[in-house]
Amino acid sequence: MKKLNLEMRQHIIDVAKSLMTHKGYTSVGLAEVVSAAGVPKGNSQ
Repeated sequence: MKKLNLEMRQHIIDVAKSLMTHKGYTSVGLAEVVSAAGVPKGNSQ
């Protein structure tokens, strides 16, 4: 993977961890993660 892709991947993982820590694993969906990470929805598929 390219460096930018790895950085974006890590950013999404970090955002997901933060959301799940605050709201719980079962209360967080993919749409919420990509929205909070600032990733366009089309790039998350």
